[in-house]
Amino acid sequence: MKNNLFRNGNFKKGTRDWSLQTISSLDSNNWPSGTLGSGAANFTQSLSTTSEALEGKSSGKWTKTNVNAQRQGFQSEILLVDKELRGNVVKFEFSYNLTQDSGTLSLTGVVATHDIKIALYDITNSAWIQPSGHLAINSVGVQALASGEFQMPFNTTQVNMVIFQATTSTAGWTLIADQFFFGKVERVYGGIGLDSVPVIMSLTNAGNAVVSATMMRTNERARFRGRITIGSTLPTGAILINLPAGLVTDIAKIQSVNNMACGIATTTTGSYLNTQLGHIEADTSTRFAIRGPSGTGLWTATVPYTFAAGYLIDFDIDVAIVGWSSGTIISSDADTRVLSMRISGSASGTLSAAFNKVTLATVSKDSHAMYSSGTATIKVPGDYSVKARFRINGTTVLGGQDIIAVYKNGVLFSQSSYVSEVAGIVTGPTIEVSDELPDLKVGDTIEIYSFTNRTGAVFTNNTGENSFALERISGPATIAASESVNMAAVNTSGQSIPNNTTTTITGWTKDFDDMGFFNATTGIFTALIPGKYSIKASTLYVPTGSPPFNTQWSITASKNSGAVTRRLDFTSTQVAGALAIIGLSGGYDFKLLVGDTLQLTTFQNSGSAQTIDVQTQIAISRIGN
Repeated sequence: MKNNLFRNGNFKKGTRDWSLQTISSLDSNNWPSGTLGSGAANFTQSLSTTSEALEGKSSGKWTKTNVNAQRQGFQSEILLVDKELRGNVVKFEFSYNLTQDSGTLSLTGVVATHDIKIALYDITNSAWIQPSGHLAINSVGVQALASGEFQMPFNTTQVNMVIFQATTSTAGWTLIADQFFFGKVERVYGGIGLDSVPVIMSLTNAGNAVVSATMMRTNERARFRGRITIGSTLPTGAILINLPAGLVTDIAKIQSVNNMACGIATTTTGSYLNTQLGHIEADTSTRFAIRGPSGTGLWTATVPYTFAAGYLIDFDIDVAIVGWSSGTIISSDADTRVLSMRISGSASGTLSAAFNKVTLATVSKDSHAMYSSGTATIKVPGDYSVKARFRINGTTVLGGQDIIAVYKNGVLFSQSSYVSEVAGIVTGPTIEVSDELPDLKVGDTIEIYSFTNRTGAVFTNNTGENSFALERISGPATIAASESVNMAAVNTSGQSIPNNTTTTITGWTKDFDDMGFFNATTGIFTALIPGKYSIKASTLYVPTGSPPFNTQWSITASKNSGAVTRRLDFTSTQVAGALAIIGLSGGYDFKLLVGDTLQLTTFQNSGSAQTIDVQTQIAISRIGN
C-alpha cells in the first residue's frame, strides 16, 4: 500500500504522536457529538512487549480498567489530508488483538450497544465522520484486521482517527494494534461490493424519533435500509432522513432533486395495522423526504395519518454516491469525466458603479452540486470553460460602461464590457463573457460580477437572456503519462539576500518553459501534471563586508512553500573576513501531485545583506510517473 498518511502507524518511534482522549458528549446511538479533549482517566497507553507485538519489536498497547469509561479512548496523530484525497473515497485499516481482561464485552454489531467504536474527527469542519467499519473491532483473543472506507469531504485538510469506549460497560480490556494505514482507495474499478454494515443516519423534523440503519455498497451505489421509531415528541414538519456524515448523493444520477423516486417507505402503527406506502425522494444531496400515497404530500406528523409514539417507518434507499463512480481505470486517475453546470433564470444583485456578485435563480443543470447562492465551488480539479451572458437596462451616460466579469477566488479573472456612445439610451445589449480557467483546484470558487454606470439599472429577466455555465474540459489523467515537462531560467537581477533570512529567489528570465508551469516573477514552479520531477540549481555569492567565521551559505529546494525542503548545497566560511567566491550547486528529485509547487531558496548569515551572482540558474524536468 502507498500514500499512507500515518507517520508512526507501525510504532517504530514508540507511541509518539498517539495520545489518550475523552469525547465531550455522545448522541443516543453512542456516537460522538461533542469535541475532543485530552486525557482519559481510565486508560493507559504504552508499547507492547516483543512477545506481544503484532509486527516487529513492538506495537501500540492500550488498556482500559474495569470501570465505566464511556467516551474515553485514544487518538492518532493529526493526519494531513493531501489534495489527492479530498473528495475521494479513503480507506483505513490496522491489525489488532483484543483481550478481554474482566467482565463481558459487547461486540455484536448493534450500533447503540457495540462497546468499542472507530471514528474520524474532521478537524477542518469540526465534525465527526462515520466510516463503514466503525464497528470493525469485533473479535476477541485472535489477531484480526479492522478496516473501513468513507467519502472524504472536499475541503478537509486535517483529521484524527479515534478509538473509544462507546458504552457504559465496566468490562476491562487490552487492545494491541499495529500497521495503521490511512490513504486513498486504489483498485481496478468494477465489481466493488461490501457486506451490509451498520451506519448512523440522523433525522430532521422528526421530534425524538430514533433511527437504525445498515448500508451495503455495490460499485457506485449505496443501499440504505433502516427503521424509524416515532417517539413521544412527534414530528414538527416533513420527516427527513439524512445520509451518514461524509456521503453525498450524486445528483447527476438522479436527474432531478425533487420528486425523483430513489426508494420506498412503509409505515405501520405499533400493532402493525393500517400499512401505508410512500416513495423516497431526494430533498437535497444529503437528505431524503417521503411522499405518498397518491393524493397526499410529504410525510409529517399527520401524513399519511396521525402518528403516535411507537409507530414505525421502514425505508429502503438506493442512490449513487459522489466519488464512487466506476470505470475501467485506476481510481487515482478516475477524474476524467466532463462535469457541467448551467444556471439561468432571474438575475439578482446590486447594480452600481462597483463590481457586485450576480445570483441566478434557476439550476438548469449542475452535475456535481457546485452552485450555491451565486458561487460555483469546484469539486473536481482540471481545466474549465466558463460562459456568462446578461442584459442590463437603464439610462446610459455618455462613455458609461456595462461590464460582466468572471471572478476566481474573489479576484477578477476576465471581463467583457459595453461602452455607451450616446446618453439617454434605456435598453442595453446582451453582454457575453467566455474564457478558459486552467488548473482549477478542489475548493476554488467561480462567480459572476456586474458593473454599470446606468441610472435606474435593472437586469432584464426575459427567457434565455441570463445564464452562467461551467464545463470541465480536461483533468490530470487525460494527459499522457509520457508528457514531457522542461524549463530552465537564469537570474540576472542581482537579487539582494537579507542576513539570516531564508529567501526565495525571484525575478528570473526564462530560457524555455515547455508547459508554462514556471512563474518567473515569483520563482514558483507549479506542477499541473503529476509525476517525478528533477530540480537542478546553482548560484554564486561574491561576499562583501567581513563575513565572520562559520558564516553559512546554502541553497534549498522547497516543495509547497516549505512543507518539504531539501538542501541542495551548503558551505561555510572557514576564515573570518574571507571574500572568496562562494559557489553553490546541486539537485534533487521530488514526487509532485497536481498543484504542488517548487521554488529555490537561499540563506546566508554573514551579518549583512549579500547579492547573488547574475549567473544564478535553475532547471526543472519531469523525469517519470
